[in-house]
Amino acid sequence: MSRFEDEPGDILKKVRFGRSLTVAQAAKLGGLTADTLERLESLQLAFDPSHLALAEGLGLNGEALLMLAADEGLDVVLPTDVAAIRSPWSSWTYVWFGPAGAVVIDPAVPYRALERHLGGNPLAAVFVTHSHQDHLATYEMVAPHAAACYAHPDLAATLGASPLAPGEQAAGLRALAAPGHAEDGLVLYGDDLAFTGDALFARSAGRARTAADFRDVLESVRRILALPPATVLLPGHGPPTTVALERRLNAFYLI
Repeated sequence: MSRFEDEPGDILKKVRFGRSLTVAQAAKLGGLTADTLERLESLQLAFDPSHLALAEGLGLNGEALLMLAADEGLDVVLPTDVAAIRSPWSSWTYVWFGPAGAVVIDPAVPYRALERHLGGNPLAAVFVTHSHQDHLATYEMVAPHAAACYAHPDLAATLGASPLAPGEQAAGLRALAAPGHAEDGLVLYGDDLAFTGDALFARSAGRARTAADFRDVLESVRRILALPPATVLLPGHGPPTTVALERRLNAFYLI
């Protein structure tokens, strides 16, 4: 089993959905039976070279999917100034010690779990990348401990946070628009790292809310991967990666 958030079958399913294709329609593009595609998408069948025509039919780079199956590029490590705490939803809550001090991104774990990483340091800010529950489940518990809280303008009022619009900066992080998976999605980036929420995973991206949002998913991935190549990307799920790796291997970037 891959350590990535998504397997090749997950990506096939996300792209098929984004292209508004039924299983039968997509399978026909690759010269496969609907049953074979269903087995690929449900991870009962491994993606292999015999399925490259399917990838091509969906507009994907099949070689990237083969490399994903090989687990290439899993040696990226967390920056030394970042701690990652896994939530009950298998999402990551991050603690980053930046120029403004300790910052929490996507609070979804109890505050006591964060205290062990804060080491007695005050909490300078809390950021939320988007409005899904697995990324803000403990916001109300954590927010009172922070000097400031920030979220997309469409989400900020609901949370009682300060609005942070794309292009604006707070506590050492600048906001980048990342709609598609969530309309209020933000990526938060500093000089050498970026917290991508569900806009981008290692080798993949978040599922579009609707087929009409699929173009926004792709544009968000391209926007993120316009950051400097050495930027370490810290997704809301799955392992860390880099812009350089994702430019070469992310199937959504290659569409």
